[in-house]
Amino acid sequence: MKQFVIPSIFTAIDKFSGPIDKMTKKTDASFARMDRNLRKVSKTAFSVGKKSAMVGAAIIAPLAIFANEAMGFEESMSNVSTLIDTSTESIADMGDKVLALSTKLPVPIEELTASLYDIRSAGISADKQFEVLEASAKLSAAGLSTVEEATNLTTSAINAFAKEGKSANEINNILFKTVKFGKTTVAELSQAFGSVAPIIESSGTSLADFSAATAALTTLGTPAAQAQNQLKASIVSLQKPSAEMEKVFGKLGVTTDKELIQKFGGLVGGFEAVNGAIEDMGLNAAKTWRSTEALGAVTSLTGATNEAYLTTLEAMSNGVDDLGTAYDKQAKTGKAQMQIAKNNMQSLAITLGQTLIPIITELVEAVTPVLKRFSAWAKANKSTVSAIMKVAGVVAGLAFAISGISFAVGIAAKAMAIFNMVMAASPIGLIVVGALALGAALYGVYSAFNKVSTAQKINNEVTSRALDNTIDQRLEVTMLFKALRQAEQGSAAYNDTLVKLEQLQPGIIDKYNLQVKAIENINAAEKDLMNTILKRAEVQAAAELFQETVRERLIIEQKVEASKDQSAISEFFQGFYDYDNTKTQLEGSLVNIKEKELILQEKVFQDQSEFAPVNTEKTKQDVQNEFIKETTKNEVELKITNDTGFGVQQIGEGGSEFSIPSLGSTR
Repeated sequence: MKQFVIPSIFTAIDKFSGPIDKMTKKTDASFARMDRNLRKVSKTAFSVGKKSAMVGAAIIAPLAIFANEAMGFEESMSNVSTLIDTSTESIADMGDKVLALSTKLPVPIEELTASLYDIRSAGISADKQFEVLEASAKLSAAGLSTVEEATNLTTSAINAFAKEGKSANEINNILFKTVKFGKTTVAELSQAFGSVAPIIESSGTSLADFSAATAALTTLGTPAAQAQNQLKASIVSLQKPSAEMEKVFGKLGVTTDKELIQKFGGLVGGFEAVNGAIEDMGLNAAKTWRSTEALGAVTSLTGATNEAYLTTLEAMSNGVDDLGTAYDKQAKTGKAQMQIAKNNMQSLAITLGQTLIPIITELVEAVTPVLKRFSAWAKANKSTVSAIMKVAGVVAGLAFAISGISFAVGIAAKAMAIFNMVMAASPIGLIVVGALALGAALYGVYSAFNKVSTAQKINNEVTSRALDNTIDQRLEVTMLFKALRQAEQGSAAYNDTLVKLEQLQPGIIDKYNLQVKAIENINAAEKDLMNTILKRAEVQAAAELFQETVRERLIIEQKVEASKDQSAISEFFQGFYDYDNTKTQLEGSLVNIKEKELILQEKVFQDQSEFAPVNTEKTKQDVQNEFIKETTKNEVELKITNDTGFGVQQIGEGGSEFSIPSLGSTR
């Protein structure tokens, strides 16, 4: 094993413990002089040590980046390994295939590994896993969803409709056409699909038929999850028939839902046959179907949305690869190409970093015994340790300064030795140096891509909050417009519904001439009102997120300030924390949070200006100033307490205080 510098530190402390014990017995005057001198020595010693350490840090930084990327990827793949038999499947080969896919798909590597876990967790076999992963990634890109949402939908469809024997691409082409011909998204389709699909399939209904019916129902504003549950209710009404439904079955010459759907050519064909028999037999439709949800779906699909259903079903069966066409368009956008470029760089960093992990593991194994020896030494030399701790921090500062110099010199020596070795190993040395330079460049570009994606992440978070906060209101709007379509123009029900809509959005009746019942105008009004609800919710969500971000930024700023406002003793100790990247991490977090705050601020100001009252004399600046005042008027004083391990620091309205433990303290 190589000689480490660390043992010399302990030797220095051990040799110093005797004089320390004697120093504690000197007079107050001599101690004060020693205190002043050692402050200067400790500060100078650490300054030299810190600068020396920078030599080694500059050389190993790119390698650390590679190793960090590789370890993150290794952790993600290790999660997948818990689901498979690693004696028959190679997790390393699986990782290579994920990286290969990432270089051509515009989705983050982290999402691919997480989705691979979901795929295997769903029971997809090893020979199908990457086909499903790629198909899910393409569906997410074309359907504007996350890979997780697309994977959830894809695996649910594969498992529920396994008897159809369709490939992942064929299934996702059907699912994408549901989005294309309906008024929905992949994310919305995935919400209820898993719980509904098995019941739909048990009736003999095909995936294409089910999807076409879902798409048709959403064209009138019904959310996809609600549409799917309505279809589920209609199948349950057929599987558990009422007395009236049994009479209908008898008239139609069938005994089960499967026979009905097969005999009349599909789901909606069966619905039409049942409704025709109900009318011929003079039965009550609501009593026969025994479910308002079921009756709603059946009435819509055999009436208002029947044409949309037939058009979509035909598209489901024509063999045209709409998913592939849509994905190709999305993959050519600047955002997609940027993500693919980022994936290629990250993949290269992971590949290089994987060669470093064994070296890091070996280093950790080498350092562990040294740490154990120090622990044993401390236990065996309690009196020495006690003597050191009794001195008021400054003496301890010198002891650590001595060890700090030794450690820094050790790093510098190793760094120079590595550099000399590289230069002497030409041309291999030149390749290594080139790899380091490439690593630094890759990291710079990689960071730039992360900054560009911050705005998109913020928009996604705002939209997600807005959707969550308006579920009830959007459902209310859907039901009101449904009632408007069903009511007779000029009737009390029709007029009451108009009043409620006017309350939700003043002026909507005149804008779309809703007093005259025209389906085109009703559909346009519903879309407008839905968009307005979401937009206002997004404004509110952005404002809330902005306030949270401001508060987070204030906390981080106070922590950064706390790291600077130290006495001579605490500055010395703080230096060791800087070396461990505590301060660096805080400053990095501060940069990120300020960037997020600026993006949110601009978004909020833009939204506030857009929704300012019409015919007002307020300028955009007036709106901005009012929002800032509103954001900060209730701001409370933040007080941060930092337990640094060597003292306690508090910062608040009265400034900053730092205190070290008193003599004899157990801290």
